[in-house]
Amino acid sequence: MKYLTRFANALMDRFLPDPYIFVAILTALVMLLGVTLTDSSPLDMVNY
Repeated sequence: MKYLTRFANALMDRFLPDPYIFVAILTALVMLLGVTLTDSSPLDMVNY
């Protein structure tokens, strides 16, 4: 069981990126979609 846990932990450490990367990508995606799909300007999106 210890081996399986160590293996899974090493696998996730190697291939799973930092959670901050997900936050940055999703924030940029929402900003881009909000600007392109609505009448909002980038400044409106930031002020909202």
